[in-house]
Amino acid sequence: MLGSAQGQKGRISAEIKKLEEFPTARLKQRWRRKWPVQLPKQVSRELLVISLAWELQASEFGGLPRELQRQIDTFASDLKRSGKIDGNAPIRIKPGTRLVREWQGERHEVTVLEKRFAYKNKQFDSLSEIAREITGTRWSGPVFFGLKKVSRPRATVDA
Repeated sequence: MLGSAQGQKGRISAEIKKLEEFPTARLKQRWRRKWPVQLPKQVSRELLVISLAWELQASEFGGLPRELQRQIDTFASDLKRSGKIDGNAPIRIKPGTRLVREWQGERHEVTVLEKRFAYKNKQFDSLSEIAREITGTRWSGPVFFGLKKVSRPRATVDA
């Protein structure tokens, strides 16, 4: 089984190398067959190769995870509708990730678990609980650990 996976990878790598040697006109022709949308006029040769190579790999080994594809589709829909993308999408952090923050000269380290967070040999349901434990005040955990920027309203000047 492992040998066949290696064989697939080798075959895909060879196909990608061939793509890199194709003339631009042939790359554009393959792109048009693959995607039924207008090819941008100023698309670079490099982008054509990258997008076709990604498609080869995705068709052989699977594309984006369903949840990520759904999120991209939502962003695309928002962009079409309003010209903006909602940047407040939920943050996903893989288990095993360590978040480190220095606060008042002390280093604080949190380990992301499957559904919780570990800090100082205790488990917490949210990063906000941990931020409160560290600071003694209410904080957004994702903001405290630098995973999300604070959005502050801009000051305006009345004339």
